[in-house]
Amino acid sequence: MSSKRSVQESIDVVRSRTNLSNKMWEPLKEKLLDRMFVVGATLGLV
Repeated sequence: MSSKRSVQESIDVVRSRTNLSNKMWEPLKEKLLDRMFVVGATLGLV
């Protein structure tokens, strides 16, 4: 469970460092979450 927290912290750090507007950030976050979900699903199926 701690890995989830560190991922969220990393996302927050990246977001704050780049100072992306929500308009730019939301699609990027969606893409990242989709990719993580696909990877997780793939690992779960193997």
